[in-house]
Amino acid sequence: MAHRRRWLGILLAVLVLTGSFVPIVDAVLDVPAHVTITVGQVAELRLGLPISVRVRDDPTGMLRLVSPGPNPAAAGFGPQPVTFSSARPGRAQLDLRLLGLIPLRTVTVDVVEPLAVMPGGHSIGVVIQSEGVRVVALAAVTTADGDRVFPARDAGLRVGDVITRIDGRPVEGVADAAERIHRAGARGSAVSLEVVRAGRRFRLRAQPVLDRTQQRYVLGVWIRDSTTGVGTLTFYHPESGAFGALGHPVVDGDTGQLVDIGRGRIVAASVLDIHRGSHGRPGEKIGAFSPDAPTIGTIERNTPHGIMGRLTGDLEHPLGIGPLPVGFAAQVRPGPAEILTVVRGEQMGRYRIEIERVLGYEQGGKNLVIRVTDPELLELTGGIVQGMSGSPVIQDGRLVGAVTHVFVNDPTRGYAVMIEWMLRDAGLLPGSAGYPAVESRAG
Repeated sequence: MAHRRRWLGILLAVLVLTGSFVPIVDAVLDVPAHVTITVGQVAELRLGLPISVRVRDDPTGMLRLVSPGPNPAAAGFGPQPVTFSSARPGRAQLDLRLLGLIPLRTVTVDVVEPLAVMPGGHSIGVVIQSEGVRVVALAAVTTADGDRVFPARDAGLRVGDVITRIDGRPVEGVADAAERIHRAGARGSAVSLEVVRAGRRFRLRAQPVLDRTQQRYVLGVWIRDSTTGVGTLTFYHPESGAFGALGHPVVDGDTGQLVDIGRGRIVAASVLDIHRGSHGRPGEKIGAFSPDAPTIGTIERNTPHGIMGRLTGDLEHPLGIGPLPVGFAAQVRPGPAEILTVVRGEQMGRYRIEIERVLGYEQGGKNLVIRVTDPELLELTGGIVQGMSGSPVIQDGRLVGAVTHVFVNDPTRGYAVMIEWMLRDAGLLPGSAGYPAVESRAG
C-alpha cells in the first residue's frame, strides 16, 4: 500500500507540473452534482479520464451501474462513458475518484417515475400584486420654507425595501399607503413602518412632512404595488393544475429585485405586433390583455426559473397536442428541436430551432444555447424577442426546456432553462418545495 501511495504521489506531481491536472479538474467540474433520471432510463456520464465511479448510499441496490469490466460495482476506469439505470424510484450517490483513489466529486442520482405534462406556448398576461409596496426611488420634499428634506432616507429606507405594514396594519396598495401617511402627518404623528429587506423584517419610524407643492404630508418616497407584463406559458400538469411560465423570475424594473407576490394571476393575452430584433437591439412582442379578463391561473411563487401556480380550470391546447414526457438533463443533446409560441394574435405556431450547446445543470436559466433556424420565425421576429420567454422547447418528443434570454448581439440565438428546474420549483419532482403538487384537483 505504501508503495502504491508513493507512486500515486509521483504521478500527481507529474500531472501538476505538466499542466495535465487542469483538464482533469475542468472535466470533473463539468459533471453535474445532481442528476435526475426516470425509472428504466439509461443515462451516462462522459468522463474521458482515468476516473472510477462507484455507487454508495444505496442499501437496497436501487441504482445499477453498467460496467465494461467484470466488476459490476465499479465502472468508468478509462475514456469510456459510464452508464447507469434503475428499475425503481429512489436516491443514491455516485462517488467519482481519480485513479480509483482520490475523491473528486459526489453525484446525487434521483430516480423518479416517468412524468408527463402539457406543453404551453400560450401568450399570457401576468398581473402581480406585491406584498405591501416596494420602494423604487427616494426623493426630496420641499417644505413651506423652501427647504429640501429627505424624511424617508433619513429614517433609513432604501430603494428595494418593501413596506408591508404601516402602524401595525397591512398595506393594501399605493393609494392606501399614501393616505395613511398623510393622515398621520396631519395629526403630527410619526408612522411606524414594517419593512422587508433581503428577507429580513424590521421596523422604522418616519415623520411625514408637508410638501409645499402637493399640500399633502409625504415621506419623499416613490412606491409601487403591482407589476404587469406579457409572457408565455411553459407547461401545465393536467392532474394537479400546477403550471410554470416565463422561465425566469419577475423582477422590479427599477430595483432589479424579485417581486414578492401578495396576489397574482395570469390571463389570456394577444400579440398585436412584433418589433423585429436586430444586431444590438432585441425585438419585442407587443402584447395586450385586459386586467379585467377572466383569470386562467393564480400565481403562487416567483422563483429564479419563472412563475409557478395553479390553473383555475381546464385549458385546451390550440395545436391539439397531448401530454408530453419530460426530458431530464441527461436526455438533452445538441441537435434539432422546436419551440411553441404565439406571434400573431392568439395563434400558436411550431418553429424549428437548434440546441447548439448544453452548458450544464446550474441554476439561473442559462442551461442551453439555442438558435432559431425556422425561416418563417426569422422573417417575422428576427429570432428570439422579448415576450417569448417561457416558450417550451421540445426535442425528440420530450419537453426539455423553456426560452429565457436573447443574445443582444445576435437575436437568432439565446438561452433556455432546463425544464427540470421549473418542475422542481412547481413542486412536481420529489425533494422539491411543495411536493407533491400532483394531488388531483377538486372538481
